[in-house]
Amino acid sequence: MQSTGQQKPKRDVFLVDEGGRSLVLTLWGEKTETLPEEQLCQKPLVLLKSVKVGDWNGRKLDSQGSTRVELFPDGNRAAEVQDWWNQEGSRRGSFASLSGGGLAVGRKEILKSLEQVAQEAAQAEAAVR
Repeated sequence: MQSTGQQKPKRDVFLVDEGGRSLVLTLWGEKTETLPEEQLCQKPLVLLKSVKVGDWNGRKLDSQGSTRVELFPDGNRAAEVQDWWNQEGSRRGSFASLSGGGLAVGRKEILKSLEQVAQEAAQAEAAVR
């Protein structure tokens, strides 16, 4: 919510790094459109510049007016991270969370594809019937 009382679009994106850690990036306003859902499904490499690092209730990132989001960046470092993802990261079942509250920081969170979540929801719904 803005100081004017108007709703501001918000979108949380989960990021992981080659150190086995994950955290949440919150995109605000027009920045919510910089990572389209169809591209996020490809699990792209993302370059972020000028994000605000917050420590309230665990570590997290927030976009601001000057934030730049680039999908599939070029360069040697980008190639190293992409190689790590292809060879190891995409096969990991969980990442240690830097986001979250108090003692929960560092907990393991199971990452699931949207397809897995939909299948589990359908199975749970069928079990209730």
